[in-house]
Amino acid sequence: MSFDSSDSSKISNENSIVYNYYSTQIYLNQFQRTIKNDGYIQIPFISNKPEPNVTSDLFPLQYKTSTLYIVKSHDLLTDVSYNAELIIEHVSSTNNNSTRLFTCIPLKTDSSGSNTMIDKIISPTSDLTSLNVVLNDMINPKSNKIVYTDKNKNVILLFSTPVSIHSGFEKSLSEPTTPLFDMSVTPNYKIIVPVSEKKTKASNEDVKEGFVEGLTKTAYCQPIDVIDPEMNNAANLTIPLVGKYTNNDATNNMIRTAINLMAFVLVFGFTYIITPIIYNEYIMGLIEFQGQQKMNRLRAIDMYTCFVFILVSIGLISQGIQKNSANSTLMGFFVALFFIVSMVVVQSTKMKGDWLISNFKVDGNESMINSLYTKVSPDIGSFIMENGSLFVSNLHLGVLIFAVFIGFFYLIGSFKKGGIMTSLGGITYLMLFTIYVTLVIISLRNKNNNQ
Repeated sequence: MSFDSSDSSKISNENSIVYNYYSTQIYLNQFQRTIKNDGYIQIPFISNKPEPNVTSDLFPLQYKTSTLYIVKSHDLLTDVSYNAELIIEHVSSTNNNSTRLFTCIPLKTDSSGSNTMIDKIISPTSDLTSLNVVLNDMINPKSNKIVYTDKNKNVILLFSTPVSIHSGFEKSLSEPTTPLFDMSVTPNYKIIVPVSEKKTKASNEDVKEGFVEGLTKTAYCQPIDVIDPEMNNAANLTIPLVGKYTNNDATNNMIRTAINLMAFVLVFGFTYIITPIIYNEYIMGLIEFQGQQKMNRLRAIDMYTCFVFILVSIGLISQGIQKNSANSTLMGFFVALFFIVSMVVVQSTKMKGDWLISNFKVDGNESMINSLYTKVSPDIGSFIMENGSLFVSNLHLGVLIFAVFIGFFYLIGSFKKGGIMTSLGGITYLMLFTIYVTLVIISLRNKNNNQ
């Protein structure tokens, strides 16, 4: 399906698009997908300024860039031919990940032209480690823009004028296995023409277009207190919609800070109260060994647990930074907080004498206490083998529990674009937790049967 970018019946004179793709640095050692290996390009393209890259009166959110793709042409325009598409994925600048915005810029091969910034991304030289990409310099300001919302509520912004590049793709270019957005034509799409093409209602003169087209009314009506009187007559002042001129910016920051502080206190308090119960009842309480053998198995469990929590924390934080997902980053920090507080609580409890007496029955015998600590030899290999065999023998129960968790995360939207379960890491974390829950249920069942 294709759009007609010159369809006069779809032109909207009441709406505007504000875009500003200022200089953004990308690092060429961070390719997530390459044409050679995957058939398309995917690389982080994270905005480094507080100002949004795209705003409009057509949608309530403001968007900032997060990822750059170069994929094969989908022939989205009936009246324009081109060879590939440069797609910029955007996230909300207010951490609202319910929808994304995708800017689609057609690329047309011109073998007689010189190399552009886009060519350097497509075929980077070995000595090039980073690149400052300024799409403002490449996008034709007179290009019409097609805007529509797909079935997943993502906003799609399609430029009608191709950007010329030197690279040729032949048949080597493909697209992601899962489409980035729905490309079927919707009857509700609108065509936004450049400001310079619009006419004023009072006269037949063209409206003068500034650096960023379609400036909001706020930018024209904002009072200016300057010494130079000529500045008051200029209509090209762009005021960021998020910044010191926003009336509610300070209030919003205070609310976000209060929410994060409250979340920190809740996680800290929950961890402090619940950790001793979980550790004593659902870790130590399930160990069937006694004496030195019990201490060895407990040390193996501690080492395994530390490894898993460190892996999950670093994985979530790295995913959040790489994909510009504040939710993943915040969850990673909270997991790390839970781990650190739990470790402090557990280790401080172990230092008390009555803990050894109640759990290892040493009756205050100092030589036995020293023996438990000095002769400890973590049997982590046996621990993994025994529990792995136990889980495999009860695989049907593990599959059932995993399916229940999958259904729960699906209901809360974790499988949507940007959700925690859309990555391999999220599935891995869920599998590890499923294994633990399964083993706890099996151990409790066996314990009750033996009583």
